[in-house]
Amino acid sequence: MGLGIKTLFKQALEHVNLYRFPAIRKQLRGDTTQYGEFPTLWRLCGECNNGYVVEVGANDGVFCSNSYPFIQRGWRAALVEPNPAMQEKLQLLYGHNDKVKSFGVACGAEDGSSRLFLGRNGEDGYATLSTEDSWWYKETRSEESVPVTVTRLDSILDSAGCPQIFELLSIDTEGFDYDVLQGLDFRRFRPKVIITEDEKPPFTNREKKEKVLFANGYKFVRRFASNAIWIKL
Repeated sequence: MGLGIKTLFKQALEHVNLYRFPAIRKQLRGDTTQYGEFPTLWRLCGECNNGYVVEVGANDGVFCSNSYPFIQRGWRAALVEPNPAMQEKLQLLYGHNDKVKSFGVACGAEDGSSRLFLGRNGEDGYATLSTEDSWWYKETRSEESVPVTVTRLDSILDSAGCPQIFELLSIDTEGFDYDVLQGLDFRRFRPKVIITEDEKPPFTNREKKEKVLFANGYKFVRRFASNAIWIKL
C-alpha cells in the first residue's frame, strides 16, 4: 500500500526543512536556522512572544542563525560573535534594536585571550578557537588569525542582563562548544532549551559535552544533522 497524501506532504516539508531550500524557509516564515530547526525550537520554548535567546557564534545574525527568527518575533537577545567582520554586520543589523545586545568577544572556560582562526573561504563567517590538528580543521581553518578576548559565558550574561531562567541557548563555535559550556554556571543561569553543534570527526569533545549537559539536568531531544537539541528536565 502506498503512502497517504498527508504522509507524503509531511515528508516533503521535512525535506524542505532539512538540508534543502533555506531561502524558501526564510521567505515563508523567517526561518534562518541551518537545517530547519526553528519549528522544533519554537515549540520546545513554549511558542511565546516575549522570550530571551542567547546565541554564541552568532555570525552575521542571518546566515544559519538560530536567533534571527526569535528576534523577529520580538524576543530579547544576547549575541556573541568574536569575528570582527561578522560583528560589524551584527551592529548594522541590530544596532537600532534596544532588545538586542551584541558582544564582540569569544567564549571559553576561563577569561583570557586567544587567537581566532578564520576560514579558508574568506569572509564566510567561519572562525574557530580550536587548534586541534584533524583533517576537518586542515581543510577549513586557515593560518590567518586575529587576537580576541575570551570571556566566560556567565560573565557575558551578567553584562547583558539575561534572566536567570531563559528560553534558548544556541552554541555553534566550530568545535569549541564544550569549552563554552564550561564557562557557564548552571546554578545561576538555566536555559530551558539548548542547541549545540558537534564538531566534525574525530568528535574530540562530543562525549564531554554530553556529560556536562546530562550532569546539569538536560535531556537529549533530537538531532538535526550535526546539531543536537536538549531540554531542561
